[in-house]
Amino acid sequence: MGHLCVPFQCPNCQSQNIRGCDLRKGEMSNEVFECVVTRAILDAFWARLSKTVAGHVREVKLMLKYGHIFDMEPFPPLGSWPLYQHLGMLQAIMVVMRSREKGRGDKKYVQYATARKARSTPPVLWESSPTAGADITLSTSNVRGKYIATWCPSKGRWYQRFETGINARSGNIVSQDRAYML
Repeated sequence: MGHLCVPFQCPNCQSQNIRGCDLRKGEMSNEVFECVVTRAILDAFWARLSKTVAGHVREVKLMLKYGHIFDMEPFPPLGSWPLYQHLGMLQAIMVVMRSREKGRGDKKYVQYATARKARSTPPVLWESSPTAGADITLSTSNVRGKYIATWCPSKGRWYQRFETGINARSGNIVSQDRAYML
C-alpha cells in the first residue's frame, strides 16, 4: 500500500520511460538497472513511517467506501506516468549507483558525504542546460525575494521522497528536537 503515499512504477515501466525500451532478462545491464530502480523505489518508500502509511491506508479505505456509497470516484487516476516522465528516477539511479561504489581503504561502500555529493550535482547540471530555460523566475523587488518554478526532476516531490528515504536507510536522520543526554 506504499504506492498510495509515493508515486510507484515498476522497473520495466521505468526502463520504458528512461531508456525507451523494455527490460530483457539475462542481459547484465538490464538486471543491474532493475536492481537499482528497485532500490530507489524502496528508498522512496522509506520516506514515510509505517504508522503514517497505515493511517493513509485506513483513510483510503474509508474514502473508497464513501465513494462507493455515493457512486463516485474519490481519487485521481493512479497508474503509469507518461513516457519519458520519470519524476527524478534517472537522478535517483545515479545516486544509488554512487552509494554502492567501493569506498577508500577497507570501507565496503563510499561514505555518506561522498554519495551525498552525487545528489547535489543534477540540479547544477540542470541549471546549466538549455532545458532550464523553461524554468520561471518569480521575483519581488529585492534580491532575497526570488522564487524559481522549475521542471528540474531532482527538485520534484518523488525525488524529495527518495532523498528522505535514502537518508533514513543510511542512518543520516538528524532530529533537532531530540533530547541530548550527557
